[in-house]
Amino acid sequence: MNTEDLKTQFELAVKLQQQKQLPQAIALYEKLRPALQNHLGLNMNLGQAYFDNANFEKALKAFEKSCHINPNLELAKQKTAYTQIKLGQFEKALQVFQNSNLKDPENQIGLSLTLKHLGRWLDSLKVLDDVLKAHPQHFEALANKATLYRMIGEPEKALAFCDQALSQQPQNAELHFNRGLNLLLLEQWQPGWDEIEWRLKTPNYQNLVLPGIKKWNGEPLANKHLLFICEQGLAEEILHASLIPDLQNQNAQITILCDTRLCVIFERSFKGIKAIARDQNAHQKISESASDFDFQTPAMSAFRFLRKSETDFPKRLSYLVANEEKTKAVKTRYFDPKAKMHIGISWKSSSTTRFDANASIRKQVSTTLNDWLPVLKTPGIRWINLQYGDCQNEIDTFKKEHGITIFNDKEIDPLKDLEASFAQMAGLDLSLGIQSAPSMMTGALGIPTWVAVNKQCAAVFGNKAENPLLMPSMRLFRQKEFGEWASVFNQISKSLKAF
Repeated sequence: MNTEDLKTQFELAVKLQQQKQLPQAIALYEKLRPALQNHLGLNMNLGQAYFDNANFEKALKAFEKSCHINPNLELAKQKTAYTQIKLGQFEKALQVFQNSNLKDPENQIGLSLTLKHLGRWLDSLKVLDDVLKAHPQHFEALANKATLYRMIGEPEKALAFCDQALSQQPQNAELHFNRGLNLLLLEQWQPGWDEIEWRLKTPNYQNLVLPGIKKWNGEPLANKHLLFICEQGLAEEILHASLIPDLQNQNAQITILCDTRLCVIFERSFKGIKAIARDQNAHQKISESASDFDFQTPAMSAFRFLRKSETDFPKRLSYLVANEEKTKAVKTRYFDPKAKMHIGISWKSSSTTRFDANASIRKQVSTTLNDWLPVLKTPGIRWINLQYGDCQNEIDTFKKEHGITIFNDKEIDPLKDLEASFAQMAGLDLSLGIQSAPSMMTGALGIPTWVAVNKQCAAVFGNKAENPLLMPSMRLFRQKEFGEWASVFNQISKSLKAF
């Protein structure tokens, strides 16, 4: 291919990319690459095309090649670092940003984002402060500060930055969603739920409402068929299911779309409802029978009509029911009649995905067994492991170092068999844990559940209450300062001795 042909083909690839025909543009760039392997424009364009097509591994290779071609090109370094963030390579991205031109606000924003992912939230805020000193109306800096202030437990400050950013982009759905979370933290329930509704316009939620079924907006439900769509993760699905009894009290026929593992539990706990497993065929099955439904509601949307104010929260200690026979079998196998109490313990949040976008949040929420030592030293307790994932080595090391046994039932895999987990939990006298699924499970069963809470409390629990309105069986032990756990566990220890 001669020079003129290469130029013509390159211009065609650029045009395809501008028209968002990314697969075709990528194919043409790759065809030209052997002849133009050191062409800076081709590698930068190819990297962007792969990035926009969510192929971050190949995007990174193209941007790194661009940096090799021109080591002084700030844009290439910036693109490299942002791609590394997408791949969870935060330490590498941090190094790139720290060696870049930090007078460029885009690099400062990237540095702040990287520090946020690394769990260095206060350092991330400091970088954004520097951006706003030079650029007081910088939109991303304002929006990111709103998110970070919520994450460190300062909802009033978060709201102020939300409002500043919204003055520039009043239709920004992510900002309204964040604003709603902060209002819930402040227990401003009705305006909070109204703002939360904006989530349905964000990428993570925009496909939640299914086509062909009317969305419920608080209409009477007597003799109506309602599709209740659970949202987010396992813990949230369990929490949101607390609304089902209220809907049943309106004489509604209810079908729940939920995690496969929860189907049998929900059908046993809420007599007369039907549960549909959320699998790859679920939406097609529902769309084929859309005419059977009068309404649908995503779970968080239902809160707008059922939890408008504090008086709307029922003092319902439990709403889920474990399998009675399985609970008896568990107690027969290993519950000790000589123990004063049988207490469940979970201590960390983890993910099974390759790249966990919430890794820094899980890090702040999580604790270690050594953090719980003041509590676990309490005599006369039979400690039962409720932690999901492979944690046997941690339990063994803890016993070797401190002589404290935490019984781990290897026949129960909480990630696969929730029936067995609920049965195990139903026999407990008390559950201790963090903001994660095991605490939600025991709370929903009505087991007294004490939760060690970091400064970023789940929005629906509010920012100050000891007993959250949404889960009255819970007692929250909150951090007084960001990242400080010692006082939390000392308080739990004292309370346990008096329990």
